[in-house]
Amino acid sequence: MNQKVIIGAAIVVMLVNVITYVAQMRENNLLSEQISALQANHMSQMEQMQGFNNNENVMNGLLMNEAEAASYLRLDEKDIKYLIAVQEQELKSRTTIHGNLFPYLTIRGKHYVVSAQLDRWLHDAALVSSHY
Repeated sequence: MNQKVIIGAAIVVMLVNVITYVAQMRENNLLSEQISALQANHMSQMEQMQGFNNNENVMNGLLMNEAEAASYLRLDEKDIKYLIAVQEQELKSRTTIHGNLFPYLTIRGKHYVVSAQLDRWLHDAALVSSHY
């Protein structure tokens, strides 16, 4: 009977070691993912601060009209107009807005997209799975 108790205790110790190992591996994986996300965010912020953007189409101008923004995002121009309309409606109906605002401004009734902020908006919108 003592031998069965010793074997049972050894099995319990091995199980605890396996569970501890698995927990450490999960924690290390989560930490690795968090570090990667922080590094990507830091690089994005550095690029913004330096006024750098990887896409030549965006680098050429500070503002894009709706058609240019649609082409850049590979969307229909109607989709850009829809994004702006939804945002304008939200701004009119709410006192505070939570979430990621589409980077546009209006000059003499025409909408222009701020090209330096467009990639950042797309990245942030994708992170929170935005629905429009």
